[in-house]
Amino acid sequence: MPYDALKQYFEHCPTRLIGRGTLLLHARHTTNEILLLLSGFVRASSITPAGQTRLVALHGPDDLVPIETLFSDEPDFFFYTAVTDVSVQACSKTSLRTAAQSDLTLCTALLSRALTAARAYAVRIQNLELKNARQRIIFRLLYLTERFGLRSQDDRWMLPLPITYQDLADAVNITRETANREVRILMKEGLVKKQRGRLVVLRRQYLKTLLESST
Repeated sequence: MPYDALKQYFEHCPTRLIGRGTLLLHARHTTNEILLLLSGFVRASSITPAGQTRLVALHGPDDLVPIETLFSDEPDFFFYTAVTDVSVQACSKTSLRTAAQSDLTLCTALLSRALTAARAYAVRIQNLELKNARQRIIFRLLYLTERFGLRSQDDRWMLPLPITYQDLADAVNITRETANREVRILMKEGLVKKQRGRLVVLRRQYLKTLLESST
């Protein structure tokens, strides 16, 4: 498997434990380091000219951060912050690039990670094109459960990371109050609930059908 090559490459790299809320990388900062996430979740966000935060993507186990600048020496566009406690292995981007040039399996693994990150950004654009807040929230929940969700029984999917109303608002460009209202409506409809501080999508397939019928 491609990921095995990536794991094998990083296995001799130093491991770090990073606390929740820690800023891993500042926007416009150049780094020659790339991190393989072993556990935990990291958010990539941007700041608008008006000073508003926009959640651009979430990264989880097996992802590389910042993958966007792996083959570039340009500064990254985003801030990277630990959403939970995070365990990572760190290596030099320069050495990883050199290794990938002579190892097709490793190169394939890097391409797979890059495409996963690119899809996250493409999905966000698609999310923002939806016409109302309800559709945007449903779309976001469907994507998060597809990407990170843990299926427990029937069609129930739990998100293993804490997602606040502000996170949802930042991700789909609405206010926190609007995100709060829309999620509470979904809760009243029996489609979403909170369990131990985590969001659980109760009827994912129905939610998907609901979105498709409204767009």
